[in-house]
Amino acid sequence: MQYGLVCGLVGPLLSSIITGMPPMAILPAMMVELAVYGICTGILIKLVNTGKIYADLYISLIVAMLAGRVIGGLSRALIFARGAIRRVLQLILRCLI
Repeated sequence: MQYGLVCGLVGPLLSSIITGMPPMAILPAMMVELAVYGICTGILIKLVNTGKIYADLYISLIVAMLAGRVIGGLSRALIFARGAIRRVLQLILRCLI
């Protein structure tokens, strides 16, 4: 579980240092998104027990990918767009009401 988090944080950083990709402007949001993928997959693979390993794996990966994209989008909004988080929260509240 913790290895997914560490790989999600360290992998893009090392890649950026060694190859220059991803660019430093994109790096923080990418690190957050990949860390969420890793931690969610690790937690869910322990929680989901259907009795079939492939079902457990796919359920965990799909949920982790959805969570990673949502958290990644929110982190991009916080990092790049001034005032965007307020618009995102307003949109979410409108959808819920």
